[in-house]
Amino acid sequence: MKFYVTETKTPTSNPQTLIQVLAPTNTRVRILGAEIGLRGSTPATTPIAFDWVIQTSAGTSTAITGQKRDRGCDESIRATILTDFSAEPTGTTQVVTFSMHQQAMYPWRPRIPILVKGGERVGLRYRSATYVETVLTLYVEE
Repeated sequence: MKFYVTETKTPTSNPQTLIQVLAPTNTRVRILGAEIGLRGSTPATTPIAFDWVIQTSAGTSTAITGQKRDRGCDESIRATILTDFSAEPTGTTQVVTFSMHQQAMYPWRPRIPILVKGGERVGLRYRSATYVETVLTLYVEE
């Protein structure tokens, strides 16, 4: 089943996890892609780095509810999506790294989806000393 989540965040620390996917025990989840928009105001600023990282803890966060792409599907979403991190998760094994300008919109589609093994956590981490409002839509399949 495919689902998505949309969040708007303005980071307050560097680095900061914007969103984390926790796969259910014994079930794999695939991160299919994302749309990331940055609402910066300075054209000449250094690009902002983003990392998909394997994380070993949830930190201190809040769960958000995903929306099914097929609303007629009877299955329930079992993966947990976490956001609003007041304490950063541990673990920083990088899976993918990319950067983008602080006034950009980026439809990120990996050639091979990021696989989140059962019970594993993968988060999207923002790395910059410039804190720019970030609008993120994450596409996931379980």
